[in-house]
Amino acid sequence: MPKEWHDINEPGFMIRQSEPGRSQSAALDIQSASPTDGPRVILRNGSFMPGPDGYAFTKKTGVKIEVEEEGNSGEKISGLVTFSLFSRYKGIEMNHNHEIDANIRNGIAEGELTLYYDENYYDNGMPENEIVEYFFRARHKRCADIHESMVLEMPRGAREKLLVRLDIDPEDEEAQDDLFTLRSTDEAGSYNKTLSVKDDADSENQTLDLLFADIDPSLRYTLEASYGDGEEPEILFENVTVEELTHNGR
Repeated sequence: MPKEWHDINEPGFMIRQSEPGRSQSAALDIQSASPTDGPRVILRNGSFMPGPDGYAFTKKTGVKIEVEEEGNSGEKISGLVTFSLFSRYKGIEMNHNHEIDANIRNGIAEGELTLYYDENYYDNGMPENEIVEYFFRARHKRCADIHESMVLEMPRGAREKLLVRLDIDPEDEEAQDDLFTLRSTDEAGSYNKTLSVKDDADSENQTLDLLFADIDPSLRYTLEASYGDGEEPEILFENVTVEELTHNGR
């Protein structure tokens, strides 16, 4: 199977399928890891994160996992975490034979996987009223176990976009380092997206219009602003629903 090699600064590589948008049935057999010399590590809280297009079939989505040392010897955790994509449709599991390697930085490994169609779901006509469960399995050479992530259900159903308008001039030089992070307040932290003045959705006015995609209207959200001045982030709104924001005219 042909491989597309990425820039050396990217976290790993991606295996391309021969038919666009679909995965091949996997031949890869992931076995339990055999830890090599050195302190063992533990993999925790594997989860998906929305990509530039939110969560969408055949698009990249973020993957993230926490890496902890077993026993706390103080040794810095290094190496790569390998993420492998799987899906489940009508109880049938599919290995997409799609992997990336990601470096560990400050106890976190992050990368991107492409949500290729589940083969059985694709062959069944991709019905919108049926769910495909996506998950990944992660491994590290010093971890004895394969970690299975939280499940991402696709298609995502009714998702919304949230437009936040701020009284900030995107052309203001002092605003160029400002960052705005919208996160959901659910326990899983299922939404976390950061935008900047470069993401202004309307260049025709002198306000900063930030458009956050793939919003789940059933969740509550907090928006924080970091102004690049070394101060603590400012909370612009906290633990509110999309409906509350709409009624308040944000």
